[in-house]
Amino acid sequence: MVSQMGGAVGALKIVPQEYDLMQLGERYVLFLTRDVRPSTPQVPGVPAYYVLGAWPGLIRVSNNTIDTSRSPGLMQYGGSSVGVFEAEAARIADSLSAGR
Repeated sequence: MVSQMGGAVGALKIVPQEYDLMQLGERYVLFLTRDVRPSTPQVPGVPAYYVLGAWPGLIRVSNNTIDTSRSPGLMQYGGSSVGVFEAEAARIADSLSAGR
């Protein structure tokens, strides 16, 4: 389960200006962190997460390419294929975990 700020309840709809809310059927690459906030609804057996940095950790995938228009720190990867982006993210994560 992934929490995002914003949403709709009845006629009330709150949509952040910085990012779009995730939609069913769309694809994303997500950078997540565990959500242990007491206000987050709990679903038994389903771990809760939220998007790292509220929106920079949410990258939309369109036509199997990366859309970084809402993630300024990742602009150099805009238009990359998902595979290339995932390989680069894994390489960076490995180097960080190895302390390099």
